[in-house]
Amino acid sequence: MPNILKRTIFGALFVAITCLMVLYNEHTCAIYIGFCAVIMLHEFMKMFKMSLLRTMFIETIGTFAILTAYWGSKGLFITAIPLLALILSLFIIQLFEHDTKQEEYLGKSFLALIYIALPLSLATYIGMTDNQLIMAVFILIWISDTMAYLVGCKFGKHKIFERISPKKSWEGAIGGFVFTVTAAAFGGYLFPKLGFEVWQWCIIGTTVGIFGILGDFIESMFKRSAGVKDSGNIIPGHGGMLDRLDSFIFTIPWVAIAVWVMRSFNG
Repeated sequence: MPNILKRTIFGALFVAITCLMVLYNEHTCAIYIGFCAVIMLHEFMKMFKMSLLRTMFIETIGTFAILTAYWGSKGLFITAIPLLALILSLFIIQLFEHDTKQEEYLGKSFLALIYIALPLSLATYIGMTDNQLIMAVFILIWISDTMAYLVGCKFGKHKIFERISPKKSWEGAIGGFVFTVTAAAFGGYLFPKLGFEVWQWCIIGTTVGIFGILGDFIESMFKRSAGVKDSGNIIPGHGGMLDRLDSFIFTIPWVAIAVWVMRSFNG
């Protein structure tokens, strides 16, 4: 199967599954985010050649982090206390691993939790009341990625971070940004339930346009450090789940801040 056809088919399938799971209800949204969290944590740990024991612990901690966000205040004690105990258990695991790079392995373990589990926990918490906002962020990121690629292929000459991602250009980034903000201006027609005005949607679009591409660069930086091309191969033609959601995990905290500020001003 030609690579472009493979990318198109599996890309469309990924988009369809994401839309269905996120929009069906808040519970399927949380399940989907939790599934993505476990896969992404596994890919990150495998990318840096972490042990199976450590990887399983990180995946377990990530699952508890998602559950804590899912249950919120109702079940906070049930999950938050074991979550803290599991995080501290990382130090105990280090005692049984025969290596001389304790700080490096611990650092990468905590990095996985901060970089992946924490933002996805926030996304789960938001999705319990505003799953349409999660969907809107996904759509804007897809628009940003697609238009940045198309504009970059046509007009790209000036590279941004060539040492990290040699194909991404300023022209592509600006094109993706402009199309993202423009598309966001029409967000109210697609997601009227959120109650945002046009200017508020433009702020959300601006946030996604800026931090989405930064998230892409950050994951590329980690992959170069690990010496791999893709984080995994779960999505044929697209790489791993982390490759697909790198922009999302870096963008969602900034979108949450922007929405909180705007809603605070609205009373």
